[in-house]
Amino acid sequence: TTREEREARVQYLRDRHKIVISTAIIVIILATVISIPLALGWIAAPKKDSSGSQANNYGVQTACLVKDQDSPVSPSDINLRVLNGTTHAGLATAVSSEFTNRGFSVQGAGDWNSSSATKLSIIYFGRKTIAAAYTLRAQFPKNVLLKMDDRTDKLIDVVIGSDFQNLENTDKVSLKLGKKLTSAEGCIDAAKMTKLPKAQEHTEVK
Repeated sequence: TTREEREARVQYLRDRHKIVISTAIIVIILATVISIPLALGWIAAPKKDSSGSQANNYGVQTACLVKDQDSPVSPSDINLRVLNGTTHAGLATAVSSEFTNRGFSVQGAGDWNSSSATKLSIIYFGRKTIAAAYTLRAQFPKNVLLKMDDRTDKLIDVVIGSDFQNLENTDKVSLKLGKKLTSAEGCIDAAKMTKLPKAQEHTEVK
């Protein structure tokens, strides 16, 4: 009958209302159970995996900036050589021209002395050019490694990798270099770095 249908509909709405309230209460209880231990430090929040981050040099250990030598170096005081670490002919020459336009002292361009191509671009530097290497890193938006080798002069080698697309926009570079340089996460004191790789043959820049 119409009365029975009305009562059944009312009962259905009551049951549905109870389910909604019960679900909300369960969600609140679960959220409280999870948030309190996190807030009190009983459970550590999951850490973001930064192994592929330029902030920590993509997991490759490199030298830290020397204390009180963490200011950006003027491009005119940075001597660099651009090497092609890809199979694309002429890339090093093109990139070296752009560095020249940006005021760097480019000592030439050539091919990387390696049996295989490299994916990431690499900045090879010595103990005398740590701040210069970090300054140079700001010219790349991403995908560049800092590697210290056994060179004792002031030439820096920039190996262009296959992931390279373009240098960072000059406006963004200016913003990056408008403050103190920051050492890569997980870096170590340069004096403690031993068994450094041999630098590619080059004409030394004193």
